[in-house]
Amino acid sequence: MKLNMSNIFCCVSILLFFGCTSTSQMSQEVLEQYQYYTDIINADKTNDEAFYERSQLLLSVNDYEKALTDIDQAIKLDSTKADYYYTRGLIYFSMNKITESINDFTTVISMNPRNQTAYNRRGVLYYMQKEYEKAINDFKKILEFDPENSEAYSNLGGVYFEMEKDEYAFAAAEMAIECNSENMSAYLLRGMIFSYRELYQEALHDLNEYISKIDHNAVAYYSRGDIYKELGEYEKALNDFYSALPFARNTDADDIHEACGEVYLLLAENEQDEKLKKKYKEKAKTEFDVAEFRRMASGEVRSVKK
Repeated sequence: MKLNMSNIFCCVSILLFFGCTSTSQMSQEVLEQYQYYTDIINADKTNDEAFYERSQLLLSVNDYEKALTDIDQAIKLDSTKADYYYTRGLIYFSMNKITESINDFTTVISMNPRNQTAYNRRGVLYYMQKEYEKAINDFKKILEFDPENSEAYSNLGGVYFEMEKDEYAFAAAEMAIECNSENMSAYLLRGMIFSYRELYQEALHDLNEYISKIDHNAVAYYSRGDIYKELGEYEKALNDFYSALPFARNTDADDIHEACGEVYLLLAENEQDEKLKKKYKEKAKTEFDVAEFRRMASGEVRSVKK
């Protein structure tokens, strides 16, 4: 069972992490900066840089609508600055307006054809849109400019992995680690490929390395739990599956509950004590029921082993 690789991209590759949720939660320092640029704008409505800077502050506290209004005004006042389109691309992404975000990163690239960050952002967005060949082209373009760009290799490997081109994905992950031994997303990718090849010890090494540095990724915990399940280490498997749940997307949580149910059935099959056997079967039924209920609630129909 393969959980969606977009968890890796969204949490590791695109690196869009902002703090608060609105201007009411600005820190004192940010609030002072916000007021500073507001005063400039009140004094001069044609100051595009002040609108740009204020939009950056609003983006940093997740006030996307106001941030978009400011950056639109900055672009209206001066449409020649790539940084303005880049910022708007980030805002559109944060608002889940993927097509608009791609368009702005494309504008940045047209203004600065060697902007590797814009290629990376757009490549990740193409991946999210399942436009895999376009994503591959963007990551390869980065490698033309910087042949040792570890992130580009791991992102490229992630696309190949999703396309089930595991040989290409593995080679890309190896290159990513060779270029930067601290690239955790590359360890996660290589660990998953080792797992699918049933090279479980190698997979555990890479997944342990990843989880030791990044302990909030459902894909990593689920992948390691699946290995423990195959190795018959059922308690470790359950621990990892339950560790994955708080970080899983709704659709992935269904599969994780089902995996927990399968492990409880395996525990029941190997248990001699009748009371414990009954307990494990009851827990298995509960997990299968939760998985089935969640799928029914989301409109998905899929039979669950009971």
